[in-house]
Amino acid sequence: MNTDIKIKHFMDISIQAAGQQAADIMDKYKAGLDEMFENHKKISSEAAKETLQSKKTLIRRNIKKDCSERETELKKQLTSTNLKYKQKIFNEVNELLNDFKASSEYFDYLCECIKYATDFAKGDDIKIYIDPDDSSLKEKLETALHITVNINEFPFIGGIRAVIPSKNILIDETFESKLSELKENYRINY
Repeated sequence: MNTDIKIKHFMDISIQAAGQQAADIMDKYKAGLDEMFENHKKISSEAAKETLQSKKTLIRRNIKKDCSERETELKKQLTSTNLKYKQKIFNEVNELLNDFKASSEYFDYLCECIKYATDFAKGDDIKIYIDPDDSSLKEKLETALHITVNINEFPFIGGIRAVIPSKNILIDETFESKLSELKENYRINY
């Protein structure tokens, strides 16, 4: 073997070894890049999932907030409407009470209330009070029931109040107290 052939052979083997080393280095480098790429994909995917989840949570929170605000607004409107209708209903009730007070049935109602109170007193001293607007019925009631009837200092729309001092009892059959109780307990059902 002459030197040229040896050099050529050495060069071929060296080039082949260098090519193999380069291929190995490239394979390792490619494997490293593939691993980095997979890690990057995994991290990016997790970050995207977290971002998506946080956006979903934010959207849900905003929807709940909007629904809550709308619900509060609707409740306010409903309450306002209820109050208007309640006021309208009780205005009509007041008109009906005034019509009732103008009828002869009102006198009979007062007589029944006074009889109930005197029966309840069972002979104890009793003071009967009527509304100042009903003062025109005082004598008629006293004559019909043979009892002293007093006119209350303050108006109470109608009805009677009776006091049994010995028992510390107040019998309140006034329209004012009955209306007040009705207004307090009145609810509009849907």
